[in-house]
Amino acid sequence: MVKHLMLSPHCRSIGALFAGTLFIVIFAAHTKADVTGRWSGAFTRLGAVQEVMLELRQTDSGWVGSYEIPDLILYREPLTDLSIAGDTISFHLFWGTFSCLLHNQIGEITGENRDWNPPVSIHLKRRPDPHLPNIEPVRFPSDSLLLYGDLLLPDCHPPYPAVVVIEGSTTEGRQLWTYRSIGDLFARNGIAALVYDKRGAGQSDGNIDSVTFNDLASYVVSAVQYLTTRDDIDSESIGLFGISQGGWLAPLGANRSGKVSFVIMLAGPAVSIWQQELHRVEYSMRAGLYGEDEPDVFSETEIAAAMAHSRLGFEAAQDPQMWADWKASVSTAEKASWADYVNLDSTREDLEGWLRFRYDPGETLRKTTIPVLALFGDADVFVPPVENVPLLERYLSEAGNEEFRIVTFPNVGHDFFTGATLVGGEWSWPTGYWRWNRRAIGLADTIVTWTRRQVQR
Repeated sequence: MVKHLMLSPHCRSIGALFAGTLFIVIFAAHTKADVTGRWSGAFTRLGAVQEVMLELRQTDSGWVGSYEIPDLILYREPLTDLSIAGDTISFHLFWGTFSCLLHNQIGEITGENRDWNPPVSIHLKRRPDPHLPNIEPVRFPSDSLLLYGDLLLPDCHPPYPAVVVIEGSTTEGRQLWTYRSIGDLFARNGIAALVYDKRGAGQSDGNIDSVTFNDLASYVVSAVQYLTTRDDIDSESIGLFGISQGGWLAPLGANRSGKVSFVIMLAGPAVSIWQQELHRVEYSMRAGLYGEDEPDVFSETEIAAAMAHSRLGFEAAQDPQMWADWKASVSTAEKASWADYVNLDSTREDLEGWLRFRYDPGETLRKTTIPVLALFGDADVFVPPVENVPLLERYLSEAGNEEFRIVTFPNVGHDFFTGATLVGGEWSWPTGYWRWNRRAIGLADTIVTWTRRQVQR
């Protein structure tokens, strides 16, 4: 049975993350600039607004700064190339080059980027320091390795409920803002969050090139075990938040640990790893995903040929006698119109790497009886909801799970970004306006509200 949970009207609205970089230059002509502290305001483009916060501070080695864009669930993103000389400030962000004026006596900054047409304006006001999470660098053992991470602790009284945030298939660890900032989302809403570098990523020990799926699951269990040893964490309220590949690992880690009270899957597949790769090939080709100027268009015959090539790769990975067949197929695929969409492993070692990632979540999901929140984007070509949602519903129902909720967000893909566009097709405020890129509307509120319900039981 699917449990439908109502969103709390008291839930603080949290936005989503921001990509990229922006260069800002600030000029002031009168009193000496006092820029230390936190500034909040917005980018505006012909009336369309996107909230932004900057924080500037001086250290022994010079000025440092960071910014956040709640619409994008982006927090603590470092400013780069920051320099302050007198009343002139420069730093790099995303939306281009801004020239700004610091109104020091009233504590405001105004400016615009004329490189865009229409231009983008920015208006910031000095704000008192908010109650931000305390970030504690941590390390914990997993088998023979030491894994490093950040534990984000809320600005309230312990013990805290907690969430382990599990990265996707990337190798960047905490350097990846789409992973790191999920921890901030939880910690700013009263829930401690552990984000960590997997084996061979960031500061953690080991070589990531030889990691297996079983290894990745063991790191999740070790992270949970570490949290249970801390007096400031409520060991009865620990959950897992898995992103993409982490969506496979979260239920698996929960079942292996036995100490997890809920699971959240963000674009987490319900099909096997190999089947997910076949879905990626098919659905990305149907969407023409990798076309440069406009979407690629493929016939059903071309899609079938690409799928056959991909299936052959899995067969050859298991049977060395099929290596010659695979080499011949790669030679043909390299010349095909769909070459960019398929695996073209040219060495046996690379192809056999798929053997380290053989996993079907069906058995695990059929045993998952703790509360589950599963989130999908309806335009996701990597984890298409049409293939995964019915299967996930079936598996959890077979487990007798009565507390799962599945939400599919419209008009977003695997990363849950809406994209930026000119609504109405022309600049004619208010009917025609610039829509800033953001995460799916309601995504952050859904995550926070549902999690709060679990930890307040």
